Amino acid sequence: PATVTTTGTAVRDALGLHSSYFDIDVTPRYADVDVGHPFAGEILGLTELGITTGCTETEFCPSDFVTREQMAAFLVRGLTLPTG
Repeated sequence: PATVTTTGTAVRDALGLHSSYFDIDVTPRYADVDVGHPFAGEILGLTELGITTGCTETEFCPSDFVTREQMAAFLVRGLTLPTG
């Protein structure tokens, strides 16, 4: 059966990320992710690591569904796999 996953949970689960792994500045970067958001640490950490840049320059869209293409890009960047 197909499972629909949101961007926030997909990236965290696929890469085994947790907020405590990151020494990050928790200043909100995205309009839709404040410091009280349940995945704020992971989202900001992924941004600092260059794994994601959000869906726009000002939004992360954590409730959007993640596509296979997006997940592949997250994994390539997160696991530092060669591209091309």
